[in-house]
Amino acid sequence: VDPENARLLDDAISIKQSRDDSSILELGIHIINVAKYVPKGSEFDNFARERGISVYPGCIGTLAPIDMLPGSFRENLSLLPSRKHCVFSLVLKVKIQEQNVTIVSDPEISETVVESVLQLTYEKAQEVIDTDIVPDGAALFEEKNLISLKQALKSLYLISCHLRKNRLDNNDSRFVYDVSDPGE
Repeated sequence: VDPENARLLDDAISIKQSRDDSSILELGIHIINVAKYVPKGSEFDNFARERGISVYPGCIGTLAPIDMLPGSFRENLSLLPSRKHCVFSLVLKVKIQEQNVTIVSDPEISETVVESVLQLTYEKAQEVIDTDIVPDGAALFEEKNLISLKQALKSLYLISCHLRKNRLDNNDSRFVYDVSDPGE
């Protein structure tokens, strides 16, 4: 789920019903593994090192974004539907009963391959929640994930509210990891 004008779709979420226990949902948070696509020392690697980050100054008038990677290469990294990509994934299992969310597993982080089946804007996701309108691709999503798109979006919203509340109320840092290079 991204804004309408998103230029790089480098992250994705997944949610599916557990095959082992229908009361459990498996939540995945995925981000493109750029290192798999940018050889060290290559022209793209040097370009990215020089830039350091992408900057989106859209909130400062009409300034154009400054991308860390060149446009042609950046577009190939987008997690568009029907394309497989190497990603880093954080996966955890949750149980939702009424409005209560319980995390029932520790998060697992791994390198995986994902294939997006559906791309939504925030507005389209809200429309799915608020109405009975389903976008193209919803049937494939439901077939692969054993959960309706509407229920998946509602569950993701409940999970995000739960995690945010825990983080703000309890200074919960369970999902903060030291990702520094051990060789530094």
